[in-house]
Amino acid sequence: MGRRGKKKSKKGTVAPVNEEDEKAPKTLVINRTPLGINGHHLMLDVRRIMEPYTTSKLRAKRNNVLKDYVSVAGMLGITHFMLFSRTETGLNLRMARVPRGPTLTFRVMRYSLIKDVVTSQPKSKGVPVFFDKPPLLVLNNFNKPRKEIRLMAKLLQNMFPAIKVEKVALSALRRVALFYFNEETEEIELRHYEISVKPVGLSRGIKAVLRTKALDLSQYDDISSFVLEHADGYESDAEAAMGTSKVVLPQTVKGAGNKASQKSAIKLVEIGPRLNLKLIKIEEGLCEGKVLHHSIVHKTPAEEKEIERRRQKRMTEKARRRQQQERNVERKKKEREENRQRSIAGQRAKAIREGRIPADGAKKEEEEDVELWSEDDDNAYYKQEVGEEVPEGMNLNRSRPKKKHGSSSERGYLPKWRQKKEQQQHGKRGDGDSAKRRSDDPSRTTDINAAQTQRKQQQQQQQQQLAMKRAKSSSRGRKGSSNQARKSAAANAARAKAMTAAAGGGGGGKKGGSGGKKKPVPAFARKRSKRS
Repeated sequence: MGRRGKKKSKKGTVAPVNEEDEKAPKTLVINRTPLGINGHHLMLDVRRIMEPYTTSKLRAKRNNVLKDYVSVAGMLGITHFMLFSRTETGLNLRMARVPRGPTLTFRVMRYSLIKDVVTSQPKSKGVPVFFDKPPLLVLNNFNKPRKEIRLMAKLLQNMFPAIKVEKVALSALRRVALFYFNEETEEIELRHYEISVKPVGLSRGIKAVLRTKALDLSQYDDISSFVLEHADGYESDAEAAMGTSKVVLPQTVKGAGNKASQKSAIKLVEIGPRLNLKLIKIEEGLCEGKVLHHSIVHKTPAEEKEIERRRQKRMTEKARRRQQQERNVERKKKEREENRQRSIAGQRAKAIREGRIPADGAKKEEEEDVELWSEDDDNAYYKQEVGEEVPEGMNLNRSRPKKKHGSSSERGYLPKWRQKKEQQQHGKRGDGDSAKRRSDDPSRTTDINAAQTQRKQQQQQQQQQLAMKRAKSSSRGRKGSSNQARKSAAANAARAKAMTAAAGGGGGGKKGGSGGKKKPVPAFARKRSKRS
């Protein structure tokens, strides 16, 4: 069996950038606080509405702050934020223009998820998959003279890309995002629909032929019997009663039988989610700044002036602190540079004093000497003068010598190989001569004797303390025979004292004391002999 060859990997190609995609507004839909299970699903469903100009697979971390998203918004081309948050009163939604605002805060009064809307329909076909094109924005009942309503309408229009009627393709219009302002409840109702286009005037049999790619005609003689069997009704008659509109298509639309210059029925099918929003307040900046409108709290002109004065004071103080921080940063940076220069100068002066590097004059002379070396090709010069090639194994182009700063004697130390060579030149001495030379040194002998004497005295003191502890422990353990314990303790102390005196009386230069005397008996040996 032959070996299986590796599959050739296809080189990735960069998709061409469309000018419309670059200019289209992009919305970032995220949560700022934990929303719960249903709130999180609602945020994901709102992302489906804003596709394809949104971050569909973004996962925000808890430690991310709003400044993090603002800093990357310019690089990613993000123009708007939709921020979900949950408080004690309920679920809130903030729509903001990046980076300077304004910010509109809404209270989510009621909502339904995509899965709830799709399952509630009688003929549910599931969630559609055509989210590669933006939805068609429809604003209803926003033509009011009130400033907050006009501001809402302007913000919603800027969140969706504009459509050029003369250049738009009908196949790109597959969804509708409807915003309806209810004057009675002061709420905005959001609905999301799918645009369904079907041909008109065709029987069910013909539609089945157009809709199905492979027909099962095993029970029919030919296709005519299949069509005639389903020719007793027209689906368009039932659709007319359901409120669909019939139009002549100027362009060919995706779907079976939706050809140009033919009549088709257009119907909106809701796919969700549903949201009922109520405006709470409008802020001048991005989630901060002056409050332009508030539907719950109302301030008097004097209170508004006082709030504005405090806000201006905070902004002035913030600007002053920022300037002070910038000055401190520059000052510290300058101090670090000065310290570094002083440190380098000090290290150089110390190296010159120790002779590790030469002074400036010696360095200049050395550089002039180094410049005498030539960079010419010696092999080529040999060939030109002699008339022959350089012999094999011979290379006249030696590398330029790297001359160190100062010789070893000028640097104040010798390398190890030089020290070893000088020792060999002065002559070697045997081990016996070196030992004799060490023993003949009177100062060395005196130091050794003093160290040995001090060590022996310490051993004697330790042995005496150990003997006294044993004597006390033995006297306490034998309460019945106190006289005998005292005698034995005294004998043990005397024996220990005699052994320490015998161990320390040797003096001399040997480690074990005098040569003829015995070594002291260890403690475990004395205890064993006493028991026996």
